[in-house]
Amino acid sequence: MKKCHLKLKELLEEVVLPDIEEELDDTFEKINKTKNSTEFEEHIKDLHEMRDEFKEILEEIEEKTLSNDECTEIYEEIIDMIGEDEEE
Repeated sequence: MKKCHLKLKELLEEVVLPDIEEELDDTFEKINKTKNSTEFEEHIKDLHEMRDEFKEILEEIEEKTLSNDECTEIYEEIIDMIGEDEEE
């Protein structure tokens, strides 16, 4: 496995996916408190879609079908998104 693939895999498994799961848990707790799921439906749907997309990327890494260019692009995009979130 190439260096970018290892870094991306680690980033997804250790940071991104746990953050998504934590956000899902927090959202479900909010639903429990408010007893109103309709205002959170779109957010939950988006989180599930993101989680599924990142899991697909992990599969591509494992299957060695993710190109180096794609890997670099995805890795940089995720790092940028993390940086933006930390600024907020």
